[in-house]
Amino acid sequence: MKAPALVLPTLVSFAERNGYKMKRALSLLLVATMLLMLCACGGGVSSNATAPAENSSNSLMPDNGDEAPNFSGREIVFGVWGGSFADACLQAYVEPFEKLTGATVTIEEYGPDVTAKVIAQKEQGVKGFDVISGCGVTDQMANMAKRGALLKLDYSKMPNSDYVEAKYDYCVGQYILSILIAWNTDVYGEDPPDTMAKYFDTENYPGNRADCAFGNNGRLEQILLANGESIDSIYPVDTEQAYKLLDECQYRENVAVWWDSASTIRQILADGEVDCGIFWGGSVLEAIMSDGLDNIALSHDYAALVTDGMAITATCRDPELAYAFVDYCLSAEAEAKWSELKYYAPTNPQAYNYIDPEMLPYFTTYGENGKTAFYCDVDYLIENNERDTEQWLLYIGG
Repeated sequence: MKAPALVLPTLVSFAERNGYKMKRALSLLLVATMLLMLCACGGGVSSNATAPAENSSNSLMPDNGDEAPNFSGREIVFGVWGGSFADACLQAYVEPFEKLTGATVTIEEYGPDVTAKVIAQKEQGVKGFDVISGCGVTDQMANMAKRGALLKLDYSKMPNSDYVEAKYDYCVGQYILSILIAWNTDVYGEDPPDTMAKYFDTENYPGNRADCAFGNNGRLEQILLANGESIDSIYPVDTEQAYKLLDECQYRENVAVWWDSASTIRQILADGEVDCGIFWGGSVLEAIMSDGLDNIALSHDYAALVTDGMAITATCRDPELAYAFVDYCLSAEAEAKWSELKYYAPTNPQAYNYIDPEMLPYFTTYGENGKTAFYCDVDYLIENNERDTEQWLLYIGG
């Protein structure tokens, strides 16, 4: 599935026209941090799935016949989310890159304050993160770029970016996350709610459901698509009609758990607390592959796709090293390792040539899996995020 091209100046200029203030954005982070993080690439939608390239040739370093550069004695600081995210970054990116080049890449964990920290680096002239990862393209990256806190990327210095479609002026797509249906096979047997139409048919497919607590994550689009709207005309979203349809099927009344984290998703699936729901695909895959839940299945029908990115900060102490490191992270093998560890889909489709075949059917962007999936529209999301978040919180609050 092709991610439509979009550059960050589009997002930044919108922010400037509308007086987008950091104080306002940071206050919203507490209630919608993960929603904002996930709103990612796409200025439209596509119905064509991305198939893995045959005879992949891109490697951990550019396939140009040269030896890996020697960065011995040189160091950058890599900003990441904590927990398993940091562990995956260490194993997939940092350790092999250090071994290959002799560089030192120091991981430093951050929290929801990452945007403020990176902007403070620039405005106060202090060193901090050199490369940051896992940040939302439409909110965190756009805010940092607007304040001059990110380096405008020179893609000629990152040959592996040729394989990545999610490229922006100030960040590059790191991984893709799918928001999709999953269900307990013990409950539904051979007739599960495996399409959006069935999922929102709470009368014929009853059961406790689960959904996101802090944002709709493409849900309004999904219920409209389930009721006959076409992907090509889904934006701008008819929010009034979407909420009317949710009310008609008594969706809120059938949601037993409003989840707020990956760990919550895995826990409620393991406990059997819900029968079906809409979840982050990576969390469902982790529940199946890592937690051993063989009674959980998923569907890619009208899955919503979003992308998080990597960027080099304006205060980076060694841009040459930073470019080499980000390029390494975009390679097929590195992305494959990341996907196997963190269960998110790669932005470099050639990575599918290196991923455990047992995992491939679970990725929406693999082969024909994503024929009805859609990328969330970046421009629409940034323009309407505050309104949409407030409406969703009011809706789930009853």
